Amino acid sequence: TMEANDLQGAEVELLVGQALNINTGDLAVDSYTGEVADPEVAEFVAGRNDGSAEFNPGVTGLAAGTTQVTMINDQGGIQPLEFTVVVTEK
Repeated sequence: TMEANDLQGAEVELLVGQALNINTGDLAVDSYTGEVADPEVAEFVAGRNDGSAEFNPGVTGLAAGTTQVTMINDQGGIQPLEFTVVVTEK
């Protein structure tokens, strides 16, 4: 788990199948959208609130490689979060 504010410019290492849980702090868990430059390496998983529980957004490693991730907050006024994900085999 990492704080959204700590991700700007960071390099995050994940194993194939491992997920990065992103704590959005005071912002709603479903307020971020994400774009992964290479969708074969990792995928963005949107946060959601199903009424009984909140699920943070995250990034899951799919295959070995490196990709850029950009997260945008739809509440505006917040610069996009851009970070690198490095995925390695187990």
